[in-house]
Amino acid sequence: MVAGGPDFEFMNVWLLNRPEEDNPTAPTYREQFDSLARMILGERDAPNLELDNFLHITASAASGEQRLFDFKQLQWHPLLFPSTAKPKLVYNVFSYLGLEETLSWKKDFRQMIQRDVEVRDTVLGVDVDYFSHVYNLKGPQYYVENALGAFLFSANAILDTSYYIGKAFKEYMKDKENLKEPMTQEQIFDMLISFFPHVLIDVYDFLVKKGISIEKISEDLCYF
Repeated sequence: MVAGGPDFEFMNVWLLNRPEEDNPTAPTYREQFDSLARMILGERDAPNLELDNFLHITASAASGEQRLFDFKQLQWHPLLFPSTAKPKLVYNVFSYLGLEETLSWKKDFRQMIQRDVEVRDTVLGVDVDYFSHVYNLKGPQYYVENALGAFLFSANAILDTSYYIGKAFKEYMKDKENLKEPMTQEQIFDMLISFFPHVLIDVYDFLVKKGISIEKISEDLCYF
């Protein structure tokens, strides 16, 4: 597809042979893509989990460590999502799994994404009533101390934000002198990401390993 003024011209395009077939010393397409990604994204001094994960994926594909790799899924990596869409992606995935799959997806998640996470101490360790409210509704048996528990808590906290904000704002307006100004939706989302920085990566990895189309889930990001 070639752009030309206001119109687009569609053309047939063929990929050249794999470079290594003509020249064994030439970098493969995967190696070239990995180099391009590192050139564009650059190396950063500050830790960035999503960037590190993205570059780890491209490096694994380039080295041949990851033989079967769907580049189409990579465009839906959390690194490439705007910050406002990331919480919506978490909830959309949670909703999709609940509607399209049986409860066995939780067992699969635990087996595929093995990470210990301090859910209880993290969400109850801050002076924010909303997080303790969400946690206590289901309790420690539901929010287990692992990656799945962090994902479930994040999804439920995102779901209830609109109700919480509306209720908290009404109460605040009635008694501004004694009540703290309620958190905004953006502040809640930012805190969730700071609580569980691996959640987005874990969700992405799970979907890729399960072969679930992230594009299908991301087509209609819900708004709260």
